[in-house]
Amino acid sequence: MVSFNETSLITLEVLEARSPFPLSSRDREVAKAAIVDASNLVRHEGNPNWNPMNVPPVVKTVVRNSVARFMNLIDGVTVSRAGDETEHYTDLQERTGTVFLTEDEKETVRRCAGRGRSSMFAVSTFLYTPPNPPVAGEVTVSSVPASAGT
Repeated sequence: MVSFNETSLITLEVLEARSPFPLSSRDREVAKAAIVDASNLVRHEGNPNWNPMNVPPVVKTVVRNSVARFMNLIDGVTVSRAGDETEHYTDLQERTGTVFLTEDEKETVRRCAGRGRSSMFAVSTFLYTPPNPPVAGEVTVSSVPASAGT
């Protein structure tokens, strides 16, 4: 079985360093699974061969942000009502409670892998044909000027 360190593109410590709250032991286990999920999502959108040693730093940021978003919305709460007040926490609706990439994050990952819209280019092929091809058995001689002093 593949270990957490082999499948995750960021460490748990990187996530904890940006977390506004301390993670309990249960939260740490959930976060580790979410890091693996987010790492798999960015590999799917970008480069399946990315590993912690060769992944672009901005892709690590996307993984971290995706996991942080999941951890903040882990209960899937989108609306809170207290008395006559209503608060909407997010417009993500059905995507709460799961790890996902936004469309902007997907595009960033694709560009890092060279697959984005901005990385498209045209390729043309040319076949060179000399203007006067030599006739079979004929030798072409060209004069080369002698250098001064020889």
